[in-house]
Amino acid sequence: MGAGFMGSGNVATASNNLVVSNVRVTSIYHDTARGGLGLNVSVTVRNPTNTPITLTNARYFMAVNGIEATEVSGPADMLVPPQSSKTVSVTAWLDTTNNATAAMVKNMFIVHQAIVGVGLVADVPIKWFGTVEYSKATVELSGNTTQDVGPLLLRSKGHGGLTTSLGPAISVYDVAWYSNDGRQITEVEQGNIVYLKFTVKANNDVRNYPITACVFYDVKHASDWSLTCRDYSLTMKKGETKRITIGFIASIIPQISGEVRGLYLSVGYFDITTGTFVEAYYSMPNSYPPRLKFVGPPPHIEVVGAAWYVNGHEVTKVKKNTYVEARIRLKAVTRSYGVRVEYCVRADYKYVLDKNVKCSHTVLNLNEGEEKTLTITFKAEKHFLLRGYFIKVKISQQEGPKTWEMSNHYPPRLKVG
Repeated sequence: MGAGFMGSGNVATASNNLVVSNVRVTSIYHDTARGGLGLNVSVTVRNPTNTPITLTNARYFMAVNGIEATEVSGPADMLVPPQSSKTVSVTAWLDTTNNATAAMVKNMFIVHQAIVGVGLVADVPIKWFGTVEYSKATVELSGNTTQDVGPLLLRSKGHGGLTTSLGPAISVYDVAWYSNDGRQITEVEQGNIVYLKFTVKANNDVRNYPITACVFYDVKHASDWSLTCRDYSLTMKKGETKRITIGFIASIIPQISGEVRGLYLSVGYFDITTGTFVEAYYSMPNSYPPRLKFVGPPPHIEVVGAAWYVNGHEVTKVKKNTYVEARIRLKAVTRSYGVRVEYCVRADYKYVLDKNVKCSHTVLNLNEGEEKTLTITFKAEKHFLLRGYFIKVKISQQEGPKTWEMSNHYPPRLKVG
């Protein structure tokens, strides 16, 4: 079974020479000016070759516990000299005005854990998504703390077996999942708090013995990713046991493609010589249970309204060079977490193909029946080929993408007079 890995001080290999060698969450804080969460993250890109490499048109993405940041910024271009590294600062803002989003953030501080997904895509052959853990028992929403973390390593399905140079010094047993109220569970809905408990037994005397315990997503027809990983250094006498508890939020990060069936535990170590996670001590059987199954109807969000506004008033026709706000109203038919929505204002042309004027995207976390209004502002122009403007929305859900487009009439499309 394939897996991804997140640990401390490790290296994630990108294609064609460039390597993301370290990710560090420097602060998570309450943005008092806008009322959401602010994040500061440093990303180190290493060039192990003997020639300089220029990283161009870099785009950054960030998500916290599956909630995609509203705004993310970082340097678009950088020169990475040969045999050296370049560290860049990435900042993000997360809107927490949505009820479900606010609940997810609240849960983050209950379990003292934030899973921060960081994405980097550029014009050179580097495409990497990492997951890093920001976890401190004393973390406060208004405070800034620092935690060094490492990136995620992604491995495709079909791994051909387990090898370990450390030997069977420990064994793992008595693995179980628990709800926030202490009940043992085999199923969970997205957004709920889960505690995973297991026992480690020392088969020999061990001192500062490193192990890593990871909770992975079980992804159908795609690679598995880690939801969270914890590093431990064990000092135990032969026959001694230790009960370990991992608390996390059962959310699905938006970078995952494919159907997520559930979650499973794997215990092993990180082999720095090969850059892989080795499932040396425990891999949960491929059945449900003991794996933890995601339940509930699949996420389902629909567009229930779209309109044009100028200075707060709804309009169907505007003069040229007017700034217009497009509003799209969405409603969750079922509880919908980690649903990516892309929305565009498009120009409706005669004789030639329509084109995007302005686009944006977000990831929604909505409870059943909850609504969310998305907005996008643009400048309305007029020329002889342009009929007007319309709105197009793409909703990416587990059953596949769904596209909504404004009716081909005026109105509801926007005319420019």
